Amino acid sequence: MALHAAPIPLTSLLSSQRGGVGETWWGRKFLEVVMKSNDYIRLNAGKSYARNGQVQWIEASPCSVEAKVSGSYVYAVRIRFTPLPEESWKKMLSIISDEASFAARLMAGSFPEAMERRLSKQDLSLFPRVDPKSKGCNCPDKGSPCKHEAAIYFLLAENIDKDPFLLFLLHGKTKEDVLSGLREARVAESVPTDNLEVSVVPSGSSGSYYRMGAALPDVGNIPCQISDDKVLKKNLYDQLGKCPVPLGDANLGALIAELYPRAAGLAARFSRDMNRSSESDSS
Repeated sequence: MALHAAPIPLTSLLSSQRGGVGETWWGRKFLEVVMKSNDYIRLNAGKSYARNGQVQWIEASPCSVEAKVSGSYVYAVRIRFTPLPEESWKKMLSIISDEASFAARLMAGSFPEAMERRLSKQDLSLFPRVDPKSKGCNCPDKGSPCKHEAAIYFLLAENIDKDPFLLFLLHGKTKEDVLSGLREARVAESVPTDNLEVSVVPSGSSGSYYRMGAALPDVGNIPCQISDDKVLKKNLYDQLGKCPVPLGDANLGALIAELYPRAAGLAARFSRDMNRSSESDSS
């Protein structure tokens, strides 16, 4: 668990200057999870603090957020989150890696709602819980949250909109922990090639997949039968190997695995149309 990673500076001024906060479903859901208060006076005051530049600075580190907020005085805010147990972390990685589209969208910086629904069936969640034993602010206000803490929650939501990996950091896991954990989970869950229903990679090194081959034959009369989408995506994702072409933080193999079933469906439709055209020409 990366509980000693260096703090990450976050944006300390809300870009949203009116209305609600949270452009993405995961930003809004984060606020719903951490702020279970109907004290609109404190919440609106906190939102004003975040919009008016009264948060001097804010930093996130594993399971913790620290900030300084100007009010009547300058108050120190530290909000602690409950670390994700290691067994729960392994289950979360297994669920995410099992569905290629989840891993691909996650690596592209997006959290599909279907992933949270799948996790919730196993009593897991992308959204961290505030440690109930920690008081987050040194101000005299006993409200939970006080307006200084509320300002930090609103800022966190907007930062999470832009970088959803912050949710994992508040669970206690860095982005590097997530990416390496997904790679390890994928290797651990690999299906032996003897049992594969679909052969995806030619014999020899999987690196040959990414090199130009010979010209394709005429496909007009080749019968097409498409395997189950989920099986096809997992087999592709497991077999393609690391692509030598850099693509930022995304995994090109996962993206290709997501696109292949769609391409296969189009190929099958094209083949059927070609066959119908040939039959009408011969008649």
